[in-house]
Amino acid sequence: MTDLLIFIVSLGLLFYSGGVLVRSLIWMGQYLKLSEYFLSFILIAFATSLPELFVGIHSAIQGVSALSLGNLIGANVLNVTMVLGAAIVAGKGLQINRIISADETIVTLGMILFPAFLLLDKTISRFDGAALLLTFFGYTLYLLNQEAAPTPSVNQITHDEFRMSNFLKKFGIFVFGAALLLLSAYFVVSIGIEFAKSLALPLFFIGILVAIGTTLPETVFSIKSVAMRHGGMSLGNAFGSIILNMSFILGLVALIGPITIQNPFRPMLGIFLSAIVLVFIRAISFATGFLPRRLGCVGARR
Repeated sequence: MTDLLIFIVSLGLLFYSGGVLVRSLIWMGQYLKLSEYFLSFILIAFATSLPELFVGIHSAIQGVSALSLGNLIGANVLNVTMVLGAAIVAGKGLQINRIISADETIVTLGMILFPAFLLLDKTISRFDGAALLLTFFGYTLYLLNQEAAPTPSVNQITHDEFRMSNFLKKFGIFVFGAALLLLSAYFVVSIGIEFAKSLALPLFFIGILVAIGTTLPETVFSIKSVAMRHGGMSLGNAFGSIILNMSFILGLVALIGPITIQNPFRPMLGIFLSAIVLVFIRAISFATGFLPRRLGCVGARR
C-alpha cells in the first residue's frame, strides 16, 4: 500500500512539475526575447536528458561505454516516435509556429548522422568524442543565429516585471521543476518495475519499462506543453534531446572511455531510423505548418 501511494503521488508530481517547467520557460523566453522552441531545445533538453547523461558517465567509468551508446540510440528512437507521437495525439495535432528552413534541416540531419560516420571503424575514440562536443557547441551557436522574434504569447511581461531578480526567481523555479520532474519519474519507474517483478512479468517487459522511464520526463513535458497551447516547446524538446544525446552526451562518454562496437550495424540502424523520421516530420511541418493527429498515432504505437 505504501508503494502504491508513493506511485500515485509521484505520478501527480510528475505532471505538476511538467506544468511548472512550461510556465517558467514561457516567462524566460519573453524576458530573453528568445523563442520557446530554442529555450526548450537547450534548457529542457538538458534537464530531461540527465538520466541518459548519468547512465553514460557511469557506463564510461565502469568501462562499458557501449551500454551508453545503446541507451542513447534507444532514447532517440523513442523521442521521435513515442514522445513526439504522444504530444501530437494529446494536442489533436501539433501547430508549428516556427519556420524551419531547409538549411537548418540539413545541418540537423548532419548532426544526427555524424556518429554513424564515426562508427565505420567500429570505434568512437576520444578524438571523436572531442569532435562531437565541438559540433554540439557549434550547432547551438548556429541555432542561436537562426532565432527570429519569439512567438507572441497571451501573458506578456510588464515593464515592472522586467528585472533581473524576477528572472533569477523564474530560473530557480525552472531548476526546482526540473529536479521534481526527474525525481518523480525515478520513483514512478522504480516502483513500476517492482510491481512488474511481483507479477512475474517477463524481463523483456521490465526492460521496456526502463527504456520508457528514461524518456518519461520528455514525454510528460511534451504533453503538458501542448495542453497549455505551446506546442513548439514539445518539438524543441524532442529535437533538442536527440541532438544532445548524439553529440554532447555521446562525446562526453567517449572522452571518458572510448566506445568499441564489434557489430556497428544495429546502432547505425537506430541512428538512420531516427534521422529518417526526423526529416519526415520536418518536411511535413515545413510544407503545412501542422503535424496531424494520425501521424502522432503512428509514432505513439511505435
